[in-house]
Order: sequence, then structure tokens, then C-alpha cells
Amino acid sequence: MLLVSDGPIETIPSGIDVVRKDKAVLASAISSSMDYLLTGDIKHFGKLYGKGVAHVKILSPGAFRRQYSYRLIL
Repeated sequence: MLLVSDGPIETIPSGIDVVRKDKAVLASAISSSMDYLLTGDIKHFGKLYGKGVAHVKILSPGAFRRQYSYRLIL
């Protein structure tokens, strides 16, 4: 089953600047209590790579694999 969440935009802390189309993605990750948001969108999320927004750490897929490969079953 695939679950999709539309989190309220208000869950994004003030001072976090993301483009309008990506606010729903970030708000959904926050409101769904995700630990990580993996995105290859360096143009819009690159400045947030490696940082936490609320409780969500934003990483590129490659960075996640390098940092957490011990957690992955490959």
C-alpha cells in the first residue's frame, strides 16, 4: 500500500526558504514524522543538504548511502 501525505505548510519552520512547489514535499515529510528526506533536487534543496528541518534530515541519495550504508540491505 502506498500512503501519500499532504502536510500543512505551516509545519515548515519560519526562515526555511524552499520554492512553492517543494513546500508540500517538505511539509509532508515533517508532518509524517519522517527521519530523512532524500532528494536529488540540488537546485531547490541543495542548501539544506545535511541539515535538519524540524526533525527531518535532508540528504542526497548518495550522501545517505555513504553515511548509512550499514543500515541498508544490499
